[in-house]
Amino acid sequence: MSKPTSNQPSQIADLKNRYPDVDTLNRADIVYELAGRIGCSQRAANDMVVGLMGVMTDAFLADFGIEFRGFGAFRPVRLEERTIFHPVYQVTKKVPARWTVRFRVSKFVRKMLLEVQRGD
Repeated sequence: MSKPTSNQPSQIADLKNRYPDVDTLNRADIVYELAGRIGCSQRAANDMVVGLMGVMTDAFLADFGIEFRGFGAFRPVRLEERTIFHPVYQVTKKVPARWTVRFRVSKFVRKMLLEVQRGD
């Protein structure tokens, strides 16, 4: 599979034309796009997406980060317990510690996003 380049405006335009009223693609949309790009059935593409989500979830639960070179990196982060102040109700409240996942976009994708932004 080749590395995506910023010279693929037709794929970007196709996505915008297929999904004019949304700003987020859901799993079904991703399955449809994946099946079309790699030429497999939607069932096979769905199995790939579900499998990838399972591997990613297991990695996060085992406290591993995930990196896709040229795309970005996901890493689990523990947020410590903290105290917040609610300005309307004038009360303080403790927020318990929890886990979240942070995403850092790669330089390559950031550059492509800036190019698309300048083109608008």
